[in-house]
This record gives sequence, structure tokens and C-alpha cells, in this order.
Amino acid sequence: MLINVSARHCRVADSVRHRAEDRLRRMVRFEPRIDSADVVFEHDHGLYAVEVRAFVTGRSTVIAHAAAADARSALDQVLSRLGAQLRRQRDRSREHSARIPKPVDSFQKGVLAR
Repeated sequence: MLINVSARHCRVADSVRHRAEDRLRRMVRFEPRIDSADVVFEHDHGLYAVEVRAFVTGRSTVIAHAAAADARSALDQVLSRLGAQLRRQRDRSREHSARIPKPVDSFQKGVLAR
């Protein structure tokens, strides 16, 4: 997976960059078809804003945003949001498999069996 980490109007520590790369590489467990990701750190008015764009092969791009007082906590927030989006997207694609209908107990519904 190709990961591009960039910063606007700020400098991001190498430890935060490595943390972003490591955590994004682990997102493959939620969606194995992630091709690449872009992480953008931005510092504005005392807040760090982080945006992550994950490009998934065969699907639309998944985008997550977060802002916090420091870059590391903003990164953690955005990665948890991205993980939730990827899990939800993966679960929705799996829900279309054949299901076995549950038998309805007619006495519980208040209807007599015929």
C-alpha cells in the first residue's frame, strides 16, 4: 500500500508520521482492497486538522476528517473514524449474501396457526 503523508502550514514529527503509516497499514484488515492513502496534516488557529483519503480498488474513496489540539490525538481520531467507515462499508457489501429466513412463531405474534 502506498501512503503519502504531507503537512500544510506546519511540521509533523517523524514519530507521528511513522505512527500514521503503521496504523494505516493495519487498516487492511478492515478492507483488504485499499490501494493507497493520503494523509494531510494542517495547523490553523491552534488546532491540528487531519484528513485521510483511502483509495479502495473497485469502490469510492473513503475520506475522514478530525481536528484536535495536537497532531497525534487528531491522527488517532481520524483513524478511528476511517476504521469505522471501512468496517461499515465492508459489512454492507457482505449483507447481500443469501439468508435463511427465521421461522415465525404464530402464537407470539397473536395470530392463530392455520
